[in-house]
Parts: sequence; C-alpha cells; structure tokens
Amino acid sequence: MSKFQAITSLFILVFIIIFVTYKITAFSSNHSSTNHSTFNRYIQLQLLGVNDFHGQLNKYQMVSGNMAGGAEYLAAYLKKYKQENPNTLLVHAGDMVGGSPPISSQFQDEPTIEFLNLLHFDVGTPGNHELDEGVNEMKRLIHGGFNKKTGYFQGANTAYSSANIIDRKSGIPLLPPYVIKQMDGIDIGFIGVVTKETNMYVSPENRKEVEITDEVSAINRTGKLLKEKGIKVIVVLAHNSAKSEKAGANSTGALVEMAPKIDDEVDVIFAGHSHEYANTVAAGKLTVQAYSNGKAFSQVKLEIDPHAKMIVKKQAKIIATSHHHIKPDEEI
Repeated sequence: MSKFQAITSLFILVFIIIFVTYKITAFSSNHSSTNHSTFNRYIQLQLLGVNDFHGQLNKYQMVSGNMAGGAEYLAAYLKKYKQENPNTLLVHAGDMVGGSPPISSQFQDEPTIEFLNLLHFDVGTPGNHELDEGVNEMKRLIHGGFNKKTGYFQGANTAYSSANIIDRKSGIPLLPPYVIKQMDGIDIGFIGVVTKETNMYVSPENRKEVEITDEVSAINRTGKLLKEKGIKVIVVLAHNSAKSEKAGANSTGALVEMAPKIDDEVDVIFAGHSHEYANTVAAGKLTVQAYSNGKAFSQVKLEIDPHAKMIVKKQAKIIATSHHHIKPDEEI
C-alpha cells in the first residue's frame, strides 16, 4: 500500500469513528430527554395520613417486632417524608383526640391539637371520639375558645371538613362539607365523613345539636359540588372501617362495602375507626388505614396530568414509625 493510500484509509477510518460516536451520543441524549420529559410530564403529589391517634403522645407499641409510636417519632417520620416532596399534604381521618391518656386528656386534649399544629396538618375530619364531650367542646378544639378548666385555647390550624354531621337547627353541615387545597396548580377536593354508628357511640346529650347522616349520600352530594367547580381529584377522609391483607387482598369493612356506591370521581379514601391495616383498591378507589395510636401512617403517592388535571397513577404504603430507623424529633 502506498503512503497516499495509507493516509486516505486513516482519514476514512477517523471519519467513520467520529460519525458513529456522534450518532450514539445524539441517540443517547434524545432517549434520555424523552425519558426525563415523560417523568416530568406529571405532577408528583404526596398525601401523608394518620388516623385514630387518640392523644397517644407518649405511648409506644410493638409493630412487626419493632417498637413504634410516640409523638416524637411520628413527627420525625412525617417531617422526613414531607421534605422529600414539596407537594405534600398532611391529613387525618378522625379520632385524633378522645380516649386519650392523662398527658392529653387532663388538659382537655389541647396538647394533641398543639402537636398537630406544630406539624401543620392541612386537612382533617372529626371521628366519633371528637364528640365525646359534646359539640361545643369539639368546636372549641377546632376553632378556639374558653374552657373553665384550661382557660382560652387558640384552636387548630388544620382545616376540618365533615359532610354528614348536620346541625339540627339549620339543616346544614356543622363544618364545611369539603375543603379545597391547591398544590402545583392542581385543586384537590377533600370530603370528610364520620361513621353513622356515632349515633350509638356518643351519648344523646353530647350529640343533641347534630344528626349524623348516611355517609355515601353525603359524599356523593358533596362530590357533585366539587365536580361542578371542575375539580377532578377528590379525596375522602372517612372515619369508617376498612381492612385488607398486606398485599391488598381479602378487603373488608364498611368502606369496602360502600365503595361501589360512592361516586367514581373519588380517587382515594383514608379510613379509620377500626384501628386496622388497609391498603387496597375497592371499586377503583385506593383505600388506606394505618392502624392507630401513631404507630404507623399512610403514604399515598399520586401522579397527576397537569393538563387534564386528573390522576393517572396512584399507589400507597403503610409505614410503621419504627424507632430504630429514625431519631426522635427534637422540637416535639
């Protein structure tokens, strides 16, 4: 081979290498960009839920062989998970007070509300135990007011909703039937309800001002109001029972039975009341319950199409507040 032919061949080889390298880089860049844009196409929303805390500020219990519970550990977990996603709302499904130990009950359960305030819970609903000392005391803990035993209390900074606790005099809900929260341009509608069995659990004297009506009717009536406002992401905070196996099978409970009758626009239901584990899908509705007493919480992840403003994916975990996986929160 002549010197000229050798140089020509070398140039051709270098050109081929440069061309192939460019094509591979371009493909890799475009492929990566496509994956990245697909991931970023949807808004990642997180809901962290607690139910049936019952003022257990200083009570620890075993969960799957590990010590769990206690206000300082629950707070540490909720703060950790909230930091991981700025689009996070904290919610609860009732019975946060009532049936409480002395650390809370001796002070009219004000310490528990202060705890929830420190964590900045966004939305909640009353359970049957919030009515243990009557309607006026429940309203005082929520809105603030005076008690002869503890003096003036500022109330909760959580927005409360209940669509089926009806004021007998006015015939309208005692609390707002829904709460709307906006995250990253998406409106999320929350509807609160309490089990109709509250009529049996709470003494007639303490519920004489209110009537507890059918949960399904209240949810569907309120859901219609939200849909009229164009809201397509609807979450129910229901102080009603649900239960399932860890993998979601063999689901039972009042909410599982109600689910087919509840408006299909409802996407997620946070359950309570029965103190059991639930992480299942009932009639298309993701339904969760995280035991009780702060020994676990529900993590619900939602992917929302920002254009259609609808949920395209939903999944949940029930996370135990195991002591040995986290340090207690110093503020609490």
